[in-house]
Amino acid sequence: SISVQADAVTVETQDARVSTVVDRQFVENLPLSGRSFQSLVYLTPGVVPTQIITGPVGTNMGGFVVNGQRGDANYWTVDGVSANFASTVGSNLGPGVAGSLPATNVVGGTNGLVAVDALQEFRIQTSSYAPEFGRSPGGQISIQTRSGTNRFHGTAFNYFRNGVMDAADWFANANRLTKPIVKQNNFGGVIGGPIIKDKTFFFFSYEGFRLKLPYTFLGTVPTLAARQGAIPAMQPYVNAYPLPAPGAVEVSLGIAPYGATYSNPASADAYSIRVDHQVANNLNLFGRYNQSPSSANERGTGTATANNVCDINISTKTATVGTTWTISPEIVNDARFNYSSHSGNAGCIMDTFGGGTDIPAESIFPSPFTYENGWMAINTFFGSNMRFNPGMYDPLNSMQQYNAVDTLTMQKGRHGLKFGVDYRHMLPFFGFAQYLSVPFFGSMSDMQAGNNVLIFVLNSARVKYSFHNLSLFGQDTWRVNPRLNLTYGLRWDVDFSPRTTFNENILGVTGFSLTDYSNLALAPAGTPPYSTRYGNVAPRIGAAYQLSQNPDWGLVLRGGFGVFYGLVNTEIGSTIGAYYPQGGYTIFFGVPFPSTPEVAALPPIAPPSSTYGTLLAFDPHLNAPYALEWNVALQQSLGKAQTFSVSYIGASNKRMLARASISNPNPNYGSAELFANTGTASYNALQAQYRRALVSGLQALVSYSWSHSIDTGSYGAYANGSLADVNVNRGSSDYDIRHALSAALTYQVPGVKSNRLARAITGGWSFHNIVQILSGAPVDVLDATYSALTQQLASAQIRPDIVPGQPLYLSGPQYPGGKALNPAAFTHPPVDSGTGLPIRQGNLTRNSLRAPGLAQWDFAVHREFPIHEAVKLQFRAELFNVLNHPNFGLFETTFQPGNIFFGQSTAMRNQLGGRLGWGIQSS
Repeated sequence: SISVQADAVTVETQDARVSTVVDRQFVENLPLSGRSFQSLVYLTPGVVPTQIITGPVGTNMGGFVVNGQRGDANYWTVDGVSANFASTVGSNLGPGVAGSLPATNVVGGTNGLVAVDALQEFRIQTSSYAPEFGRSPGGQISIQTRSGTNRFHGTAFNYFRNGVMDAADWFANANRLTKPIVKQNNFGGVIGGPIIKDKTFFFFSYEGFRLKLPYTFLGTVPTLAARQGAIPAMQPYVNAYPLPAPGAVEVSLGIAPYGATYSNPASADAYSIRVDHQVANNLNLFGRYNQSPSSANERGTGTATANNVCDINISTKTATVGTTWTISPEIVNDARFNYSSHSGNAGCIMDTFGGGTDIPAESIFPSPFTYENGWMAINTFFGSNMRFNPGMYDPLNSMQQYNAVDTLTMQKGRHGLKFGVDYRHMLPFFGFAQYLSVPFFGSMSDMQAGNNVLIFVLNSARVKYSFHNLSLFGQDTWRVNPRLNLTYGLRWDVDFSPRTTFNENILGVTGFSLTDYSNLALAPAGTPPYSTRYGNVAPRIGAAYQLSQNPDWGLVLRGGFGVFYGLVNTEIGSTIGAYYPQGGYTIFFGVPFPSTPEVAALPPIAPPSSTYGTLLAFDPHLNAPYALEWNVALQQSLGKAQTFSVSYIGASNKRMLARASISNPNPNYGSAELFANTGTASYNALQAQYRRALVSGLQALVSYSWSHSIDTGSYGAYANGSLADVNVNRGSSDYDIRHALSAALTYQVPGVKSNRLARAITGGWSFHNIVQILSGAPVDVLDATYSALTQQLASAQIRPDIVPGQPLYLSGPQYPGGKALNPAAFTHPPVDSGTGLPIRQGNLTRNSLRAPGLAQWDFAVHREFPIHEAVKLQFRAELFNVLNHPNFGLFETTFQPGNIFFGQSTAMRNQLGGRLGWGIQSS
């Protein structure tokens, strides 16, 4: 690795890991949107953003991928303990249930873990790291926090941004909508110093964040005629939508376009205190406590209509204690213990925005349920962004983590030995709404008449789960000679079979098969979903050889290979809620809506065991996924302050978790969700990086990746068809960004020193830049017509057929970004005349289409005024997307009736880059 420090670049030859270290001074000066670390991650080769589903019902998939690994395969640590304890606010705990996602705040930032001003060092390792790092095959992101010193030191800051200088959203301009308000206020400070000189020190930080984020909504709503034509019982539902604009033209049977602009407010606070104490000359102790509450009010995000408003709250708490004991000059022991919690809730209402009306609770929920403990989600298989979901969507989801880490380091001659243990206990709590009613409508005429395609009614209990991870490692860094270093060792990871806190196993199944479902059934009570596997031992080896030992022009050759295991329990999160272990639901096809008392009645709490029930079935032999990773790199020093490296990075993933949705597997079940280790993936990349330490006022970091990532499914378990033939979905990964360039550069202007006036005018100036350029991401078209309804409910992905002779793309100024998919190029695959279901997957291959790319330059100028030897005042001006280059989001790929936006970008990239769009700004 290369450590970037404030005054030099040090070439380390201890191992073959590929990593990037960004020092605190670089971090503090760069223009970071929302002052979160995500922008720093993208400065590393091989790191690209994921496609995140936004809104309160969205799923956090980690935000970014590293070298083709899934977004939930990255491992975050703060001061040596796990920061992967996120609890997703939503219908289930998602892939983070087993501790695979970082605990971010409600705006998607890492400020709730560590504020930027409390950061000492930020490191991301991306390939072939030593055995001490693991638990997941993706990137290893390590954050070290600051401690106090014998000298009091502090900073205070206030960043303010409003919309005066911001351009209006491209879609707002195109649809002649008013420019929404944007306001951002980021404030806080740090202070550190001695409590007892030379003995005890403290460091306190606070950061506050207040935001009004502009949002442009485009969708469809019922026409005035459609509202008038609805039966009396359905008029409260069709009138709940905003009114179409005067003169709006009907675009499909009963629906018209609707657009609006508004601002979504959010707030976050982060407090932390760290105390370091020297117990003895050879024993140091530290403790750190961190607390971060955050909240947001989101209108019309995701696929919801514009007057669907959700209130979301997320809170993060962490407490860590650690000791460093120097047993002898050759032996040092580091121990850490951490308790962390991450919790959130979300509730939604329908308000009168745009002329819509609220729906009385008594017309939705049977007694005694209300908006406080019940929830309804109206889903439509027509139009665009017409979902609404009033009620207490998520009373409480939470995650508790207990993490103990101990590492012993020994130096024996030329051998640097290291041994360690890492134990983690995760306690996710799921608190979904106690009553849920979900009707589905296939057309506007069906909604007018109350003819819902189906409705399922859920009775969800609240359950706490229990997960345990254990890791042991041993490694040796052997300095064979002054030129050659070897790092090798073994890591052993155990991901224990999940349980509930009342000591019962999540239910397993019998008769599991990839091809024959006739014997598939629930196993007897107490049968685990799969057994704990104890054979996951991962060998690692890396070498670094100095081809040239010239101190200014040194050349280093590196290479490494390793096995990296992931977590097997991540897909348990896909089953929480409606299914296991305490929950029940019923499905009704073609019944009238609003529901009769018999349909609306709460079903009994029990695992599904009747026709139209869905069975969740894990392969009893399920095992942890793993990746084989390798790299070869050349690193050239360019004088004392600069280096250039070029690397080949490769990975092959085996036993990846995959899911198949099976309709009518046998007479006892209407559908089954099967989970097995049938997924595969591969990644190959050429990566280059240039680094310059801060010398003569100039510091730079430039990274480039040329890569190709291929898999059979990218986000968790990919649902479709049969596990016996997952290669039907093999194609470019959802995050296959072929070209990625990022650069960070800061320059301190030397100023004119000839006289006092010249120094006063020209002194203290500096300029700071981040540039990011990405090629287009893949898009996958989903055929969401009425004929594919059952697959929709089972989360399957049915792609359409290609119409021969039709171009796949259209171009012209009438399309956002000048490019769109051609609706005439796609048609529905053939269906079974009896069931109305597709008889095969469409012949459009997965992820064969591409969305627009991204290009952005963020710029900051600083002016520093020395007030006293120890006091300075700094003014900053930061401009995000300084060239005002419009970055368009992914194409709308839902192929269904009335979706007038199909094949086009419908939002700027910043509205799709996270819950509130951190990391990428557009205007």
